Amino acid sequence: MALDVTLYSNVGNSLDLSLSVSRHLKVLSIYHPLVVNKTHYKIYFLNSNSLDAQILERALFHMDNSYNIPNIRGTGYMCKTNLPSNSAFRGFGGPQGMMIAESWMSDVALSCGLPAEEVRRMNMYKEGDFTPFSQRLEQFTIDRCWEECMQLSEFKKRKDAVEQYN
Repeated sequence: MALDVTLYSNVGNSLDLSLSVSRHLKVLSIYHPLVVNKTHYKIYFLNSNSLDAQILERALFHMDNSYNIPNIRGTGYMCKTNLPSNSAFRGFGGPQGMMIAESWMSDVALSCGLPAEEVRRMNMYKEGDFTPFSQRLEQFTIDRCWEECMQLSEFKKRKDAVEQYN
């Protein structure tokens, strides 16, 4: 898959640029407006439309993932760094936020000596639950999706094989 873009220089000439997705992530990090100096072929990013705040906000909105955690509070801080992220993780904060809850579930399972999948299943939202944003979950089918994934992936069989191997 390639990303095709037509870039315009300040004198009206266009420069066609075709980047693969992996190259796009390495070079551009995330989608931002850009200006090309055609003489030197340098790319300059405009910071006026930075998505940092929206990415942070989305990470916070997704930090409960699919788990009913009654007492949850999240605080996010934007920090400057000299290292590029190299990726928006293709979800602009959502997947990063979801990994927070996944880490919690793994830590709880380890602390309680329970299988991680059991702790995840016990804490999943159920039909009629409310999210931290007061959204009532209606026609919520994650339990069915979970069961289908467990069966279709043959999770127990694979987990037993891994434990036997280790």
